[in-house]
Amino acid sequence: MGHCSGISRLFSANPVILAIPYDGQEERWPAASRGRYRKMLELADDVHFLNDAPSEPEKLQARNEWMVNHADLILALWDRGKSGDTWNSLAIAQFRLKPVKNIWEEWVRKRVVSFPELYPTQEITQ
Repeated sequence: MGHCSGISRLFSANPVILAIPYDGQEERWPAASRGRYRKMLELADDVHFLNDAPSEPEKLQARNEWMVNHADLILALWDRGKSGDTWNSLAIAQFRLKPVKNIWEEWVRKRVVSFPELYPTQEITQ
């Protein structure tokens, strides 16, 4: 599962599918993040909104479980932190014996070059 045309270019044999925990999740984000989010929605091959859970934490958990359940391979951008949705998703994947490939290091080195639509001019550091 990916999030934008850059991922699509890197993994062109696979569709880019977004799992969105609830409509309007981006409303509290900074303007630049909201812009990148809208661009990702435009570029995705498929978008799934998972709005059934009653609270925000439960919606995020439902999204994490949906992603793991629908993946053959978990392609992660994990900075090795022991909290948050990526860590939670990887814990679910480990429990379900799903293979995981963490591409954090490659992402940090290449994201500005590989994703010009999302990071057109800004310099990104680790």
